[in-house]
Amino acid sequence: MYAQNSRDSGVPMDSEGGANYKLKVPTQHKNAEFILLPQYAKQFESPLLQGILDAMNKHNLDVVMFESAVKVGLQGILDISEMTEASQVVELFDTYASNKEVFKEARYEDYVIQQPVSDHLRDVESLFGTQTRAHMISNVHAGQLYNLNGKEMNGQEVKQLYHDAIIENVLQSYEQLLEVFKDPMELQTILQDEILNNPSRFSRDLLHALNLDENGEFNLPLFDHSQANRIEQLLNSVWKSRVTKQKIKGGKAVNMTSVGVEDQLELKYTTDANGNVNVEYMEVLLPWWSDDIAEMDAYLDRSTGIMDVNRMIADGVIDPKLLEIMGYRIPTEGHYSVWPLKVVGFLHRNGGNNIVMPKEVTTILGVDFDIDTMYLMFKEHNFTGKKFEMLEYDMSQDVSTMSTAQRNNLLMDIMGSIAKHPEMASHRANPGNFDLLKASSRRLNIATATSDYT
Repeated sequence: MYAQNSRDSGVPMDSEGGANYKLKVPTQHKNAEFILLPQYAKQFESPLLQGILDAMNKHNLDVVMFESAVKVGLQGILDISEMTEASQVVELFDTYASNKEVFKEARYEDYVIQQPVSDHLRDVESLFGTQTRAHMISNVHAGQLYNLNGKEMNGQEVKQLYHDAIIENVLQSYEQLLEVFKDPMELQTILQDEILNNPSRFSRDLLHALNLDENGEFNLPLFDHSQANRIEQLLNSVWKSRVTKQKIKGGKAVNMTSVGVEDQLELKYTTDANGNVNVEYMEVLLPWWSDDIAEMDAYLDRSTGIMDVNRMIADGVIDPKLLEIMGYRIPTEGHYSVWPLKVVGFLHRNGGNNIVMPKEVTTILGVDFDIDTMYLMFKEHNFTGKKFEMLEYDMSQDVSTMSTAQRNNLLMDIMGSIAKHPEMASHRANPGNFDLLKASSRRLNIATATSDYT
């Protein structure tokens, strides 16, 4: 949002002590706005969130934001970080109710075009990112030992199994696409869908050329020289989306502030007998990602409308392994961009596709709160009507005889095993940046500026 707010200059307009001159203060806000549902305050048992909610309702406020969201024109900061009661927050807001530097008004015309956040979390697939695939097995060495689903394997065996599973998935995608290419009707459908999804690249004439005639032949042969290049581009695009770009059960969620719940989420580390640090997982909150919840009414908290994950685990309704997921950032720069996550609680679906992570993620992952996205990978499951069971696989089974869903669960376990290895702890604790290069550049500048430099 770009706007101008008036501010009292403190300088009177005349010597009679009348009204003061007003200053125009340029204002820029850059953030992601989340709905503060009443359920969040109850679920997190957070006096801060409850206080903010009560104050917003009392004073008819549309948005409350952190100072980091104000890029230009910061003023009227209220500090609630040390408050322990909701009433304290409300009283603080009451004190500044008439202060125009705290309670600002902005026109909707001042908002720029908003970035849409689509629903891409429930029962969908996500790209198995190329960068993620490559980075996961970097720094995996033959002499290292890994625990994969109860079986001890060395680094070379883990890498081989990882590649074998991916290769089988690619081959299966290839075979499925060949079957599509054999059926003119199916081929027509996917080519025309590709044209409609890329109107800036392909003309409507090409759409009509790819209609089938009464004999089941394309109106214009695919090899016709007048359109051959465009049709080749179409076919390559289909190949890339269906074979080269592998998919896995997953989705994406927008990073939401952990204020009010920051003390409930942790980075879990363990230390073995040799003093080696293992990264176990990062605790997160996330909406349940499946629509198979018709039989789960008994596990809904009536005060929040959110499923109680601890009760579901205790009663064997959900396999705890399903709550062990993987999350990564794009661009994926290294191991610190890919993390094993553990869902320790669900968020209300009405709040949107959000994820709440420990406060340390802003440093480790380099994420902030202006619609930064975490891409997520989930394990495949079966829903029996009463239970969510993970789709199991047999470690003694050859990957070529597994289903794609089973291979994807195998890949998830491999990535989790690699991520938790002591070798990776240092990579995760040292996020990439340009500090070393900046320091080297500074030293070089200082050295070249001195008279005795040779």
